[in-house]
Amino acid sequence: MQITVKTQWSTVHGAARTVMQNAGFKKITHLLSSDEKKGKHVVVAIKQYVNDLRYSNLPDQELRLISIELGILWAYQVNVAKKAKERWVWFLISFDGSPEQLAFAPRDCSYVILPGSWIYEMITHPTSDNTIVLLYNMLLANNLPDAEPKSYTLLR
Repeated sequence: MQITVKTQWSTVHGAARTVMQNAGFKKITHLLSSDEKKGKHVVVAIKQYVNDLRYSNLPDQELRLISIELGILWAYQVNVAKKAKERWVWFLISFDGSPEQLAFAPRDCSYVILPGSWIYEMITHPTSDNTIVLLYNMLLANNLPDAEPKSYTLLR
């Protein structure tokens, strides 16, 4: 498998805030802060919002955009809750020449999460498990399967 990585960012604090405000998600936006105690509430609110979207009649393009926005907000909460040295980074990634996607990974790239794609899959497959809170808890507890640095093991 060929993996191409471009442009790495260390934080999206401003992006998460702007995205949620621009999207009009007042229910979630008012919870967005640097307070890790509120982070769990945001993650639970994202999970509920995804559950609500599963049976909506929104156009596919709108669901894709919402998925990216919610994915950014979810990943932001992970970084707020992690210690500075454990924070994950953002970059664009392409697998085997596929279109670039926004990716979120630890600095050693042992894992990778494609937050927009992951959330889009949960929205468009309503019978699948909603793992938003589960993966958040696993990341904070460092309870993940073994993975080698630069292996880009996909988490969902």
